[in-house]
Amino acid sequence: MHQTLQFGESSLTTGDDTIIHFTMGGKPDKETAQQISRATLELIDTYEEKVNFLVDLNKVGQPTSDARKIFRDMHEHEKVNKTAIFGVHPVAKIIASFVILISRKGNQRFFTSREEAIAWLKS
Repeated sequence: MHQTLQFGESSLTTGDDTIIHFTMGGKPDKETAQQISRATLELIDTYEEKVNFLVDLNKVGQPTSDARKIFRDMHEHEKVNKTAIFGVHPVAKIIASFVILISRKGNQRFFTSREEAIAWLKS
């Protein structure tokens, strides 16, 4: 089932597999992060197995501190297997480094290309 949900400049898309693709855009604030998190957690509950997140940070600005905490908690949900973050924008690398650093699960990695990220998720 393909589904796309839009949240301002950010979106999430599902496909026929267990990968949920996030395209982050703009400068996510607490309200946007809460909307994305609520929708994602509802979506995760529809899967019988664990899901993987593919996060595209190529168009994102600096999220607020509250937004980063909400995203961290979302990625640490028990039904999330792996999170692959990718992007070539310098801000993306900083955001990814911060998210990976504060993650308690150790199931997140940063990649410079979408292809590398998907390959890791499928490994």
